[in-house]
Amino acid sequence: MRALTRFASIMSVVAVLAVGNLPAQSNIGLGVVAGIDFATFTGSDANLSILGLDKGSLTGFLGGVFVTVPLGSSVVLEPEAVYVGKGTNYAINESGVSGDITFDLEYIEVPVLLRYNFQSDGGPYALAGAAVGFNISCTVSGSGDAALPSTDCVDLGTVAGVPFDATSVTFGGVVGLGYQRGKVGVEGRYEFDFSDAYKDAGSIKNAAWEILLRYQFR
Repeated sequence: MRALTRFASIMSVVAVLAVGNLPAQSNIGLGVVAGIDFATFTGSDANLSILGLDKGSLTGFLGGVFVTVPLGSSVVLEPEAVYVGKGTNYAINESGVSGDITFDLEYIEVPVLLRYNFQSDGGPYALAGAAVGFNISCTVSGSGDAALPSTDCVDLGTVAGVPFDATSVTFGGVVGLGYQRGKVGVEGRYEFDFSDAYKDAGSIKNAAWEILLRYQFR
């Protein structure tokens, strides 16, 4: 939460400064996005059913700022800087045992998206692009019979004697659909990573469905 608070403060200052310094006749737009995501793990090593763990999902927050640069009558380049909460939750599926284990990952992501507007005066649009993520937090916690206070991944790995740390930089793709009329819009995205979420845990990748509200200052 401290990382999220710091990021929100920084983004607020950036937004105010950027709006104040955009030329009056500039075609470059600026706005903010915020919403929730439903994150999970994918990859050949993400299924832990053999260990009695059923993979679910983890609801997180995302939010940040974006810039729009028109490339034509219908195509817009949209770089962003966004905080994203990812990870997943595993439910224990063993007779006589109950509880959950939560893997929580936080990132500052920089997506670079291309948006295609189906109508010139606003309305539906599609977007696609790539994103680079910088990990800022990695924790594991447990409840029920798997009770464990929120513990940093590095500390947990040290106790277990097995290296367990998040990959510092990840790369992924983004696709989505949205609708914007005037300054306000709503958007749905699917985000998927090409690189692994952890350094030494095999093929475990982040993926998330995202629902966002957007407001464009100009």
